[in-house]
Amino acid sequence: MRAGIAGAILALLAACTTTNSPTPQENDAAKAAYTKCLIDNIARVDDGHSDPQSIATSVQPACAVQYNALIQIVVNQCCTTEDSKNSTQQKMKSEELKVITGAVLHYRAAKRGDKQ
Repeated sequence: MRAGIAGAILALLAACTTTNSPTPQENDAAKAAYTKCLIDNIARVDDGHSDPQSIATSVQPACAVQYNALIQIVVNQCCTTEDSKNSTQQKMKSEELKVITGAVLHYRAAKRGDKQ
C-alpha cells in the first residue's frame, strides 16, 4: 500500500525539473511523514463502506502540515519564478484530495489482501 501512495507522491515530485533540490534524505523524510500520516488517519476513520472521497475529506486536515511540506519541496525543486511557484502550489492543492482518495482505495485493497 505504501508503494501506491508513494507512487502518487513521486508523480507530483517528478513533474518538476530540479533547480534547488532538498537532499534525498529531506525528500524521503517528507514523503514518509505524509504517507504515515495518511495511513494512520485513514485507518482511524475508514469504516470500509463510506465513500472514499468523504474519508479523504476527513483525513485532509490531519495531514495538511505534511502535505504542505511536500509542496514546499516541489516548489523548491522546480520553481524559479513567483508565477511558477503559485502555479505549482495551486496544482498540488487541487490534486490533494485525489491523492488522498487514491490512498484510501490502496488502504482498502491492502486490507482485503488485493495485490497492489
